[in-house]
Amino acid sequence: SAAGAEHQHQPPYGTEKAQARERTHAREVI
Repeated sequence: SAAGAEHQHQPPYGTEKAQARERTHAREVI
């Protein structure tokens, strides 16, 4: 429930940036 509230509270573009960061981090790990 708390996670859902945080997700709604954060802007959509924030999620996209987070995903991009995860993808970049994954490339660095690989």
